[in-house]
Amino acid sequence: MKSFLLDHIKRLSTHPVLLAYRHALSQVIIITFIASLFIILHHPPITGLATDGLFGAWVNFSEVYAPILDLVIMLTMGLIGVYALVAFIIQLAHTAKIPVYHPLISGIIVYLMISVTLTPSETGWTLNPQYLGISGLFTAFVVGILTVSAHRLAHQLRIKVKVSASLSESLMQPLEAVTTTVVLVILAILSRWILGDIGLVFPQWLSQQLAGLLTLSASIWTVVLVILVARCLQFVGLDAQGWISLTLLPILVLGSAQNLDAFLYDKALPNILATGFLFFDTGVLPLLIALWVFGKNPDHRRAAKLGVVPAVFNLPETALVGLPLVFNGALLIPFLVTGITGVTIAYTAMTLFWVNKPLMALSALIPSPLGVFASTLDWRALVLYSVILGLNVLIYWPFIRRMNRQSQASTPSSDANVLN
Repeated sequence: MKSFLLDHIKRLSTHPVLLAYRHALSQVIIITFIASLFIILHHPPITGLATDGLFGAWVNFSEVYAPILDLVIMLTMGLIGVYALVAFIIQLAHTAKIPVYHPLISGIIVYLMISVTLTPSETGWTLNPQYLGISGLFTAFVVGILTVSAHRLAHQLRIKVKVSASLSESLMQPLEAVTTTVVLVILAILSRWILGDIGLVFPQWLSQQLAGLLTLSASIWTVVLVILVARCLQFVGLDAQGWISLTLLPILVLGSAQNLDAFLYDKALPNILATGFLFFDTGVLPLLIALWVFGKNPDHRRAAKLGVVPAVFNLPETALVGLPLVFNGALLIPFLVTGITGVTIAYTAMTLFWVNKPLMALSALIPSPLGVFASTLDWRALVLYSVILGLNVLIYWPFIRRMNRQSQASTPSSDANVLN
């Protein structure tokens, strides 16, 4: 059973499109993080309170350098879709073993053609780049798949034609690139023409088609289900990161970008589910603390001490393999329960406005206590994280006591066997 699951999950996690998808989303997180820094610099949350000192200097800086900060924000947040497209095409083209620059150029052309709109103004027509940002993220993935697939097909046909007709490489390669790009441009023109009759562009139409799915997936129940499945995968010794990247990462990245956009225009943050939210999932850290504090088995305590620091940085491998937690039935129930408590309590607290919603997009390898504070910019998030961590440690406590009793009960019999 384990080999069957491992084989299928490995195939899924190494699928070329999914690898490119994860790579593109990781680049989006980096761009979003850079954008969030400049947005906060541009919009200090203490404008009405500070007139001198450090905060006063911050306010003055934001006013003096406003044009430069606006430009950087536009070149980051405003072009997230373009960056995602570039990263996606590069990764997918490398996997397909075709030249990168051909699909990259035609992909950008097609993406601009179907995403940029013209709006009437007093001086004529104005370009509206709205769908080059986060609103065009899923369009970027569709364009990337279509573009690389078309160029890969053209590349395969070129090899066959070259062999059969003995044509030179210098003639066939430009012909392949130009022909494929022209076909893709024609498809983009047809898309604008067909959707134009109903007053839409492709990113708008795609958003409408995905609206129901995104609404359903952006709920606490989806997060709970994904985390439970991830912990079951970890329990049987499988990597859960690919599963989380495939299911939750798009929702969290989209939520972070929308929160930053709302913050930029002084609006209430719309999303609880953003990249910083998963810092409230304490992972295996409560288990290691519980073993360290309550455990009686020297080997378990030693492994717990070694695993605490990696667990703080959200690296659970030491606990999974070193204890081991894998296939340890005595710890399965608390391992699953603590996966639910953290995110559920955090979601409830944010719904009740006890803690700010996540704003900053941060790497998952940042220590969790720092991550919950930096992502929300709220000291109360640290208090909430401490409460969740303490509660999860207590959840493990009775199970650790039971393991202690079992360990003590087995020790005399082991000694007797040695004497015999």
